Amino acid sequence: MADLGSQCRAAVPRLVRHRHPVDQGDLVDARRLLEEIRDSLRFGDGIRLFGEVEASLLIAEGRYEEALPALDAIDPVLQVTNPGWRGDRLLRARALAGLGEQAQAVALLQEELQAARAWGTPDLVGRTLRLLGEITADADHLRAAVELLAGSRARLEYARALAALGKHTANGRAVLTQGEDLADQCGAHGLRSALASRLDVVQ
Repeated sequence: MADLGSQCRAAVPRLVRHRHPVDQGDLVDARRLLEEIRDSLRFGDGIRLFGEVEASLLIAEGRYEEALPALDAIDPVLQVTNPGWRGDRLLRARALAGLGEQAQAVALLQEELQAARAWGTPDLVGRTLRLLGEITADADHLRAAVELLAGSRARLEYARALAALGKHTANGRAVLTQGEDLADQCGAHGLRSALASRLDVVQ
């Protein structure tokens, strides 16, 4: 039993590290790392983390329909309501939006926004506002996200909010440049490259 327990505990930090290649835009490496641990023993939170990482990668790969069953599979172990501890609802909204189910995605994000505000942390509220603003193309949501995240420690999420706002504001170039610099500081090479490409065509 000791060996089994140690294997399960070891799987959790490995899964957390596997989020980083997705953030960096290295989907090939992220897929390789995920497949390396697919057959690892997992219990409880390890199951949740694996499902969230897999869904995040599938969404990044544009495989939205496959992301939903990955999230369904972790439902039995989701016993917490804290939106800071579980990312499945935001991932589900992203997958639904990718499938063109905007109304469902927006309804889910509005529920998540209420939960995030109840917990009261700027990064949670800002992240949800950013996704809601992206899906609805609502610049007000995006500006609110940027304002909240500017003072938080969630620097990568702040960069994402700047990237989203840059599409919907008159001073888009300045906002995108700020987002590019911040993405570079965070090591989010995929986001930085996307912003650099966008800056090439923005006057």
